Amino acid sequence: MARSGGRGATLADALGRSRAARFVGRAAEQEMFGQILSGGSSVRVVWIHGPGGVGKSSLTQAFRRQAAGAGRLAIQVDFASVEPRPDALLREAAVQGWATDGDPAPIITLDSFERAAALEGWLQHEWLPALPAAAIVVVAGRRPPSHLWRSDEGWRELLGEIRLRNFAPEETAAYLAGCDVPESEHETAAELTHGHPLALSLVADLARHDSAKSLTRLEDAPNLVDELVRRLVDSIPDEAHRRALQLCAHAWMTTEDLLREVLETRRAGELLAWLRGLSLVEVGPYGVFPHDLARDVIDADLRWRDAVAYADLHRRVQRSSVRRATQVTGAEQQRAIMQVVHAHRHSATAAFWNYDELGTAYFDSVRPTDADHLLQMTSRHQGDAQAALVEHWLGRQPGAFRVVRTKASEPAGFAAVVRLDLADASDLAPDPTMRAAREAIERRRPLRPGDHATVMRFLIDAERNQSPSRTLNLGPVLSIQTLLEDPATAWDVICWVDSGAMDPLMEFIDYQRLDGAEHRIGAGAYALFGRDFRRGSLADWFDLLADRELGAPVMSPTGRSDLLALSFDEFATSVGRALKDLHRRDQLVANPLCRSRLVVEGDDDHEPADRLAALIRDAADALAGHPREERLARAIDRTYLRPAPTQEAAAEVLGLPFSTYRRHLTRGVERIVEMLWRREIGGQEVSSNRSGE
Repeated sequence: MARSGGRGATLADALGRSRAARFVGRAAEQEMFGQILSGGSSVRVVWIHGPGGVGKSSLTQAFRRQAAGAGRLAIQVDFASVEPRPDALLREAAVQGWATDGDPAPIITLDSFERAAALEGWLQHEWLPALPAAAIVVVAGRRPPSHLWRSDEGWRELLGEIRLRNFAPEETAAYLAGCDVPESEHETAAELTHGHPLALSLVADLARHDSAKSLTRLEDAPNLVDELVRRLVDSIPDEAHRRALQLCAHAWMTTEDLLREVLETRRAGELLAWLRGLSLVEVGPYGVFPHDLARDVIDADLRWRDAVAYADLHRRVQRSSVRRATQVTGAEQQRAIMQVVHAHRHSATAAFWNYDELGTAYFDSVRPTDADHLLQMTSRHQGDAQAALVEHWLGRQPGAFRVVRTKASEPAGFAAVVRLDLADASDLAPDPTMRAAREAIERRRPLRPGDHATVMRFLIDAERNQSPSRTLNLGPVLSIQTLLEDPATAWDVICWVDSGAMDPLMEFIDYQRLDGAEHRIGAGAYALFGRDFRRGSLADWFDLLADRELGAPVMSPTGRSDLLALSFDEFATSVGRALKDLHRRDQLVANPLCRSRLVVEGDDDHEPADRLAALIRDAADALAGHPREERLARAIDRTYLRPAPTQEAAAEVLGLPFSTYRRHLTRGVERIVEMLWRREIGGQEVSSNRSGE
């Protein structure tokens, strides 16, 4: 934008003020440009690069405002509307008031430069050297400068590179606040967008125009996904490249061999080279992977657009990863199994894993200096009695232990898979967990001669115990490694602190709670979950997990649902969970009620999760049909059926004091539990035949 001189205010001026008011963050980048403007830096060419929608154009506009504030002539050439030819560039600059013999210190921004990549050589060797010495040029595009700039000693000091990334959390919050998005929606918006400016803008626009809709998944807004895919991805040459991009978004890490096997193509090398050149793809030590938002958006696009193709891709990646894991050992095997763990990210078990830390730690053997650290972290999280048993098994089966390593010198956690069939009476005598495991197996299906039985006896993170962590991420890696390496494994048992937190995960992976094996060690309560792998092959189990990751009901491998006889307290807890997950089908499929008599019997036409959701809504409708319980139904409606952003907001919508709203909600949930419980134990239809409070 040229200086306005003496002309009056224009719409462009108002537009500039509006953009300036909405601009947030990028403080470090603006400080760098300020130093260049003031002569405090030798840089004369600033090259901004990053994926589509990350805010490159907004930053160049901010730079031009800085330049105008310093009294400098600011010229913009946007190759989105200017032909990528030298004469077209010069003509556009002249239209905006600058010529080669004009202002000696212009600021020239070249935006959308990915469309003018053919001009890079002319820029470097002809045009830029001919500019006035005080000129500053800002290039903004999706791709970084070619290596020729860095290999030229003259340009090395004159070129400043800015790799623009998504907003930091505080910048994200400031942007959403500036868009008048309610603070209650900030966390969800940040999780969905990963701080990507364009995505934030679209989510904010959706919130402004449809305030009643709470966006929790990208698939819920296909128009938003379409726009993001269009802006994030350059033109895709053909269907093979499209499938390669979809695979890259779905897999944890993509390599040439994964492309070759999953896509069944001889063009794997060509496709990998293309992926590496995309601005939205990073190159890591173990393969290429997309930025978080690009991964989510491209994966969501395929998932809602073509569910059959998505399921086929999912199964191909998993089978390739499992096959790879059987062919390699050590760290390579751990990485192959990480692909399998990564496949859970859209399933009902996603909350159990810390995907941000996936691949940031690895299992290693125990060193002599590790023992004290293992005992200390066990004592801190699970008590001295449990720590004494760690010491016991370190002496009896030291090879069972694996230590979690990171860049730090001290262990970040540990796990131990103990061979039950190798333990004698003196091994088992001091350990209630191992004795309970042996007794539970003997009651159900005893080991035959030659059968092995393993117990994941300990799994503890140094900081988070058994919460999502680097150590918990590696738990399934160790389990799967053990199963792959020992085909004679009959029973595999896992010990957890008995808080109930791990029950949904164990149900999902087809490990049953071994009832009667609950026990105490010191002040801690523990539960055991196990699977008899003689019920089917390991390949069958992986196929079962793939089906569940794609949304299949949590059922036994035979295809029949195993009815659960829940106690009233367990039933009530499960109803409460179902109400909270009513709009999350991926969570409902893991609800114990999906295996209860209430849901399973008498309905073969619907999936259990859909049947459960319908029963919950029927109960709420029955509640609303009774005059004295209508106020309870309204609280249920605005909290779970048509949820307000927060319970405080729900109370406000209902025009109730918060304490009254909470009383109505609590009683409403109790009434729904009562109605459904009567049907569970007696087959009665859902009805509302009792008065309210």
